[in-house]
Amino acid sequence: PSDAVVLFDGSNLEEWINSKDKSTPSWILNKDDKSMTIQRGQDQKNATIQTKKSFGSVQLHIEWKSPTKINGKGQQRGNSGVFLQGRYEIQILDNNNNDT
Repeated sequence: PSDAVVLFDGSNLEEWINSKDKSTPSWILNKDDKSMTIQRGQDQKNATIQTKKSFGSVQLHIEWKSPTKINGKGQQRGNSGVFLQGRYEIQILDNNNNDT
């Protein structure tokens, strides 16, 4: 839409901050496929990021990429989520062969 606010275009993380301490995110920017990835071994509580801006009523478009090399079962196959307004979570999960 013409009034869309682009929060990530694959080139930088300028619209995002670390949720815990408001610092610059330490996520890895993958410019080849225009994605961002959490660093392996990073403390999950320090890995949560949020937008710098606050939003109320929104129309949201999300693109999510499954890992190239899939290891594990259930949530270990590719697990993410988006919190809306800091309280409602949209779970994003590769659920291949997952009985739930």
